[in-house]
Amino acid sequence: MGNRNGKTRNIIGIALGILIVLVVWSMASAMSSRKKPDDNKHLGIAEYEKGNYQEAIEYYNKGIEVKPGDSCLYNNLGLAYYALRKYDEAISEYSKAIELKPDFADAYFNRGQACWRKGGYNKTEFLDKAVSDFNKVIESNPDDMEAYYNRGLAYSSYMHWHKKKITNTKRSGFTPEATQNFVKALFDFQKVIDSDSPYSALAIAGKANLFYRHANWEVAIMEYKKAIERKDEIIKVVGKEGYGGMFAPMGRTYMALKDMENAYLSYKKFMDLVPNPLSIFHEEGPSFGMGYAVHVAQSLKKYEKAIKWYDRRIAIAEQPTSRDYFSKGFCYYKLKEFDKAIDSYNKGLDLYASGKTPEQGYGASEADARKYLGMIHKERGDIERAEREFHNAIRLYSKKKEPRERKKEVKERKKESKEDRKARKEQEEMLRTMRARAKYEGRGLCYLEIGEYDKAISDFEKIRESKRRPQNYITAQKNIGVSYLKMGDKEKAKQYFEKTIELAEGYEKKKDEYKEIIEETENLLNEI
Repeated sequence: MGNRNGKTRNIIGIALGILIVLVVWSMASAMSSRKKPDDNKHLGIAEYEKGNYQEAIEYYNKGIEVKPGDSCLYNNLGLAYYALRKYDEAISEYSKAIELKPDFADAYFNRGQACWRKGGYNKTEFLDKAVSDFNKVIESNPDDMEAYYNRGLAYSSYMHWHKKKITNTKRSGFTPEATQNFVKALFDFQKVIDSDSPYSALAIAGKANLFYRHANWEVAIMEYKKAIERKDEIIKVVGKEGYGGMFAPMGRTYMALKDMENAYLSYKKFMDLVPNPLSIFHEEGPSFGMGYAVHVAQSLKKYEKAIKWYDRRIAIAEQPTSRDYFSKGFCYYKLKEFDKAIDSYNKGLDLYASGKTPEQGYGASEADARKYLGMIHKERGDIERAEREFHNAIRLYSKKKEPRERKKEVKERKKESKEDRKARKEQEEMLRTMRARAKYEGRGLCYLEIGEYDKAISDFEKIRESKRRPQNYITAQKNIGVSYLKMGDKEKAKQYFEKTIELAEGYEKKKDEYKEIIEETENLLNEI
């Protein structure tokens, strides 16, 4: 019995040992298969670093479900939204991180950047918030040069609206607010430059941008050149794309100086170095860089290059606009590639009819598209189709309507400050004037093409009388002369042509700009 009982204890012991091993193994297996609370955070970071921002957002949200009190997860979530240019969402997530950790300097810095992007050039409410957040970072670390640099950018953004026009010039003077912000921005940029920190070269570019806004364009160009010479330093901080982004404001400054060749070369550098030129601008104007680039290319009649850039913008845009197709169609029209022009105009018209894109203003409307389609059919000898398109264009030009507004734009107005509302109304008034000019010019040209000369003269006279932009009323003067010439009144035509040349030659600073108008008008005079 004793031996049996001993054997039984041994068997039971062995069985218990095996059971314990199995239990421990199953527990270890279960633990190894269960994710740790931080795994979602690490997976999110990995996706973020690969540029998979939406996937990163999904992981961060899963992590928040497990650890709702982790301020780092909210901060990381904000970074992913910021990378997608979803600034409202980014600001919301950074704010949650700060609520959980009131001394979270990185979250303040990140929220400041998002507010600056959101503020753009005309939402001072967000610029105020950006400055406040950068102040918090600087309070916690007075040697944080990146925070000084970004605060300088926010201060300089105020300059866009805090200015006043100097009488009889295109340059801007200072309001008291502009003076204060100019000095504050200059102080921040100079502090960074003097520190010889990694951000000092970028601060030189920031200073250049500040001088551009002050309309000291020659000084701005000098500063941009200094910054560009420090290429390696800039690339270390913001990469090749950030370095390439500096050439866009430099090009814009050359445009202000009427140096279109150097403007083109600057924008070409910008387009060559920046893979996605739509990604580095404020929410209010993501296409400014590319928009000015194609404008300069077209101004210099580099239509092939402009077409390539339009194709690129259409390819990378979240939603291509009808304006892109209309403008591309115009380039093909100037190159006399009529089939391609018609195809581009029709794509733009289909897109506009679908309601997926707003009518985007000046110089590239549905009416303009119809007018140029009429020109194309006329050049091809299809007079019936040409006249049909001209009549369509006249009908569209004659409509009294404002472009469609996005619901988002209407919603944002409710949050506007008094100052922002004033700035918006000034801009809207300027756009209304430009649209009126485009309407009278476009409709007048259509009347001219279908032989309704009295109506054409009436529309051109409205432009000539306004004298808002010299080139516009000088061109209108010439077109009135053309109308009289077609009516057979050579004497009146001659008077208008001679006056056109006199006005164009009187603008000494713009002689090159008006050279083409002068040549066209001289040829018309020779016909008489």
